[in-house]
Amino acid sequence: MTQLANLFLQTSIIDCRRLSSGSNYSCGRCYQLQFNGSGHNGASNNLNGKMMIVQIINNGGVASDQFDLLIPGGGVGALNACSNQWGVNNSDLGAQYGGFLANCSGDLNAKKSCVMNKCNQIFANRADLLAGCTWFVNWFEVADNPNMVVKEITCPAMLKAKGLN
Repeated sequence: MTQLANLFLQTSIIDCRRLSSGSNYSCGRCYQLQFNGSGHNGASNNLNGKMMIVQIINNGGVASDQFDLLIPGGGVGALNACSNQWGVNNSDLGAQYGGFLANCSGDLNAKKSCVMNKCNQIFANRADLLAGCTWFVNWFEVADNPNMVVKEITCPAMLKAKGLN
């Protein structure tokens, strides 16, 4: 994930690598995700109107209408290679599904503070991972499984230059 750390394009459009499932989503393709402020769990979030551009780098492990965003501190999922790659214990990375956020509670500010503390603790010596974790807190507003409208787009030159197309 280090090489695939989040790329910051603008304050309102972010590129992030992600995983997906289903024949509609093939590796190398890019998609625009527009968030609507609601979540799969019925909760609202502060992402309404925000947009991301993502590129699929792997396929499998989630439902055909879902995406796994690869966010430092967001959980290691079914195929954890992060703890070995980053040299940390599995328990330091939070819940397998949900990461740091899964162990935080309270209102939005309390959750953001809790996650940010864990970001700083675990990724203090990894500026690239700390930047992605901080992005999750500040831009993504620690949203949990947000709903979105998905549209396939031409991959931006910035992603093509990374050699993933």
